[in-house]
Amino acid sequence: MRFCEPLSSDLKPCDDASTVALTITQKHLPNVRQQQQIELHCICQGGGKYWKYFSHVEKYSEETQETVIIDNFYCINLRRCTPDQFCGFARTDYGFVYHRCTCPIHYKCIFDPGVQNTFEGVQELFYNGTAYEAHCRLTNEDDLW
Repeated sequence: MRFCEPLSSDLKPCDDASTVALTITQKHLPNVRQQQQIELHCICQGGGKYWKYFSHVEKYSEETQETVIIDNFYCINLRRCTPDQFCGFARTDYGFVYHRCTCPIHYKCIFDPGVQNTFEGVQELFYNGTAYEAHCRLTNEDDLW
């Protein structure tokens, strides 16, 4: 993840999987959507981690007619997958895979739009929409010989 401004030196690495690591806040007025506000609570370091969706809260004010939406994410260690196991969700628009685990050597986390069902309401970092299930598939059997 990249940031427009330097990160605060007060931020520590995320070390507790039960602590909210990142919060996204959106404010909506009737017919107006304001820019998202991202609040980073700790640094999710290393290639073996991912942002796991934790909670979604909506608050509505009758007085201002404003809706505030808050999404929270944990920083979680990626676990090891087994062959053919579910390994993440792939966006139906770009095909980008949000990994949930790492595949074994000679395997890749891939999806087949012609075979896989789509899932509605998949919530990932900066994405909420439809996605395919991706699975650990052998990349090329010729690679093994």
